[in-house]
Amino acid sequence: GYTADKPEIAAQTVNGDDSDVNETVTYQKEAATVATQSKTVHETIHYQFADQKQAAETYTQAVTFTRTVTTDPVTGVQTTGPWSADQTFAAVKSPVIKGYTADKPEIAAQTVNGDDGDVNETVTYQKTTLKNEHDETTSLPDSKNVDQFGSNKVQTRVERNELILPNTSKQETKAIVGIWGLLASITAMLLTVFYHKDK
Repeated sequence: GYTADKPEIAAQTVNGDDSDVNETVTYQKEAATVATQSKTVHETIHYQFADQKQAAETYTQAVTFTRTVTTDPVTGVQTTGPWSADQTFAAVKSPVIKGYTADKPEIAAQTVNGDDGDVNETVTYQKTTLKNEHDETTSLPDSKNVDQFGSNKVQTRVERNELILPNTSKQETKAIVGIWGLLASITAMLLTVFYHKDK
């Protein structure tokens, strides 16, 4: 983890007149090593029928994250940096299978980061139940025509055996009464004339 500034002290020849020989070797700590670490997160969507048999081809998607790893040359301790930015798995519409209905029409978009694990989803298809063509839909009576005991107030005119007459307005009725009154007056006058002639 360290490097000497003098890899070697050269050989030296001395005699009795020489003084002591002193050398200093200085060690510098080596630079930390920096590496790049990567991680892949997968999204897997399984499509199956109710009996767990495969209904459609499995969908897979993957995103990759990276970060730096710094290793101390002396202690060997590693220091990691943050993962790269979050990424998003796009929304996936479930395949349409004729005669079946998916319990999840769409898998929503999902955002993941480098700390997340793989994403696994399962879409199950149930057989679509079709309405029998002979089935009849019973309509409830109009609430306005149902009394407090739940019986239907509506009756047809035939059921009531009623004679249906044309509707006449009040003005038409007054006119008819007036005509009948006029005819009665004329008749009375004629009878009076004939009565006096007979006398």
